[in-house]
Amino acid sequence: MDSIIFSRIAMAGWIFLAVLLGCLWSTNSAAWQTLLGFLRDKDSSAFGIAVLGALVGVGAPPALGFLLERFVTLFLISADRSMTVYPGVTKFKPRLAERGPEGGAANPTALEGASVFHVYFFSCAHADLLNWSRRRFAQVYASATGGLAVLSGFACGIIIARSFQWGFLVLCLVVVAVLFNDARLQSNAHKDTIEAWIKMPSLTKPPSNDKPT
Repeated sequence: MDSIIFSRIAMAGWIFLAVLLGCLWSTNSAAWQTLLGFLRDKDSSAFGIAVLGALVGVGAPPALGFLLERFVTLFLISADRSMTVYPGVTKFKPRLAERGPEGGAANPTALEGASVFHVYFFSCAHADLLNWSRRRFAQVYASATGGLAVLSGFACGIIIARSFQWGFLVLCLVVVAVLFNDARLQSNAHKDTIEAWIKMPSLTKPPSNDKPT
């Protein structure tokens, strides 16, 4: 798996667990007292605690983060915030066909839907733009999954603790608002840049292989 994707989903899982534990701690719930009692119990096996810590700390975050990212993906597609469903991307094939042979040697009618755009974008766009696009959209996912992790972690904490603390709730809502707003700003920048690239007059012309003399 790509290191950027893995670190992103693991981070979301860690945020979820941190908020869940924070919710239990802030309410001083029975579940929190049980957890403290288990960790302080002299009769508890150190090996068992280490295994449990490894399962929760290493295995759980990526799994939780993966699930949260799938929800974010569905939301981005539904809200037209995914690169696959940008207006310029969905209309790219007709625009390319209108340009005739100058659009490139490949026959665009042999491809379907947004695949036409992806073929030309990842073949013709400058390497710096490709890198910027990848990193900017990674930031969109990181902020969106982080915000969802906070919300879901707090919700699960309420269910387990059966109560909540207002101060911790306000703190979580502030963090969620900041993360979702950042995701919105990063998404707007990514969408506008892709749309601008599509409208460039020479966007469909494949890069020349001629070397300068």
